[in-house]
Amino acid sequence: QQQQQSFKLPETANWARQLSHSDQIQKLNFAEIQKQEQEEERRARDAALAAQQL
Repeated sequence: QQQQQSFKLPETANWARQLSHSDQIQKLNFAEIQKQEQEEERRARDAALAAQQL
């Protein structure tokens, strides 16, 4: 019974680590998507300004 417990503990710790890791990846992806959207907006604005100046 004690062996089972010592086997279960690291597993749950590992699961928690994996969970927080995927959470970090999601946050990173979200920030990356926001950055790309802002970049596209800026490019569209720059293109509009360039078109106005022509």
